[in-house]
Amino acid sequence: MLESALVLTVFVFVLVGIVDFAQILYVHQSLTQRVRGVARDAVVEMLTEEQIRERIVYGNQPPDREDGIMPAGFMGLKMQNVKAEILDRTFNEQRLKVEVNGVPITVILPFTGGRNARNLPLKVTIPLEEP
Repeated sequence: MLESALVLTVFVFVLVGIVDFAQILYVHQSLTQRVRGVARDAVVEMLTEEQIRERIVYGNQPPDREDGIMPAGFMGLKMQNVKAEILDRTFNEQRLKVEVNGVPITVILPFTGGRNARNLPLKVTIPLEEP
């Protein structure tokens, strides 16, 4: 009886750890795909930095403001979580740099980040082409 309790405890912790890791991996991959897609759109459509941030958070149609406050967007993102800047570099090459920080993720096990892990940094850099 004691052996099964010990094995079951370890098994449950490993199983919940796998689920937590899978959720973190899913959120990271979804954000990476979204940021890269918006970065490609920004290159083609010559979007401003503010438009890039809005597209990452809200998609193509930003929502209506409720009492002057913008609601949470894709996966709980807010505008202050996203930073986009166009970098001027030498050799006539411009790059778009997008950083996403503070993504809200809820995990189960306390040693995998606590109940509200909020630091899933993501950086994407893509070259800009002149029209």
